[in-house]
Amino acid sequence: HGLVDWWNIELKDRTPEWAAAITDIPAETIRTVAREFGSTRPAMAIFERGAHAHTNGVFNAMAIHALNGLVGAVFAKGGMMYQMGPTYGALPANVADYRDDYAENGPWRQQPRIDLQGHRDGYLLARNMQQEVGPNSLRGEPYKLDTILFYQNNAIWTAPNGQVWEEAMKEVFVIDTSPFPSEAGHFADLILPDHSYLERYQDCGPMPLEGFPHAHLRVPAVEPLHDTKYFGDVLIEVGKRMGGRMAEYFEILESSENVLRHMARGFEANPGDNGVDGWDTWVEQGIWYKKPYLWQLRDGTFYEWDGIDYAREMDAEEVKARLLRTPSGKFEFRSGKLEENAAWIAETTGRDPARLVFPIWEEPVHPGGGDLYLSTPKVALHAEGRGSNLPMVIAHLQPVLGGRGEAFVEINPATAAARGIRDLDRVRITSDVGTIEARCRVFQGTRPDTIVLPMEYGHWASGRWSNAVPTGHSGDCTVNQSDRVTGQCMYYSTKVSVAKA
Repeated sequence: HGLVDWWNIELKDRTPEWAAAITDIPAETIRTVAREFGSTRPAMAIFERGAHAHTNGVFNAMAIHALNGLVGAVFAKGGMMYQMGPTYGALPANVADYRDDYAENGPWRQQPRIDLQGHRDGYLLARNMQQEVGPNSLRGEPYKLDTILFYQNNAIWTAPNGQVWEEAMKEVFVIDTSPFPSEAGHFADLILPDHSYLERYQDCGPMPLEGFPHAHLRVPAVEPLHDTKYFGDVLIEVGKRMGGRMAEYFEILESSENVLRHMARGFEANPGDNGVDGWDTWVEQGIWYKKPYLWQLRDGTFYEWDGIDYAREMDAEEVKARLLRTPSGKFEFRSGKLEENAAWIAETTGRDPARLVFPIWEEPVHPGGGDLYLSTPKVALHAEGRGSNLPMVIAHLQPVLGGRGEAFVEINPATAAARGIRDLDRVRITSDVGTIEARCRVFQGTRPDTIVLPMEYGHWASGRWSNAVPTGHSGDCTVNQSDRVTGQCMYYSTKVSVAKA
């Protein structure tokens, strides 16, 4: 949908030579990669994390994903697809039956969210902007928070320019639930420590994998060692004490284990391929799964699995309802979602409403005041922030560059030489919002205009091992920006300066 219009408005002028001038990648290399991608099956283009974390990130992401549409990779064998969810059973009670008038019609419904999600004065199309919560509360826009609760979250460290969060949390009643030390816990007025992952029952919903549905169950390996309580049970217990219809609802839920037992009832009518057909077998096996993935695109036609093969042809309405859930029911090179909101996007960003609905090139804006791009990848052992205080992780975080006990900043040899920096020197990284230090590794694989520092260390309240790592936190010199269209945090937009410490 919109391919010809996209060509006329944007693509016809975007040659490999044009791209080479921007990227420093030779035009012939661009042609070679394009031919290989276009002629290889299966093929798939993905973009996290990096390309979309810039001021032009929404268009970068659209352009990369458009490659999947161009080569027919969406729902094709070996291509990209939605992750199917498990067939969980219903909860013991339907929350809609227990909402009182305040829940349905209270004045809170007219109040904007603290991150301005879904608000015309904020981020109308976004889902969540964690990075905006602390700064907005500190400014009092749209208001100041009274209380904040953290669950598996350490936003004070994770968000860019976390120094602002630190100031904001001084004004707020902070509740933390982590069983491990963290910067959030340092600011906490109340800590309600969760069980560790070895001490609790917990369902682990499907992570994007091979498409077919699966549901993991975390099972306690040991009894709780300390006076802790699974956070789900904390919420249920608080609900029981609230009184009214809410208390009735949570009394029926009873406990997190009871909730899980009801969810497992969904497997009775749809047993997994491994025989899981309820609570007991789910506990025993630790996973329910059901192969195969139910849909496949083949030769331009969508088919559904009929129990033997992908043989039942789907009509256009089925495809729109179940697979390509876009306004047009097709893969959209011209975004119907952006088109519906083009007037608002144009008003708030100054973009051309006729062009912003397509994957277009837009020159990015880089705050920070430096001359080098700061790339801050999450490496595998980051473990969503839970690996920083593990000695084994600290010892092996950066194996390619010989990281042992710290995270190195990677610098191109020519860039380092121009600044009088040698391999393993300690360097100072500075932007408009902060300064950190780290040791460098001179590495030919890094672009001359870029430095790379994994987002991992610089902790000051996350335990004795992570606190001892002599590497600064990349977030302390990353400017906090959010994409006005998507709400995406622009982790990669900052430019910094580097000098020998």
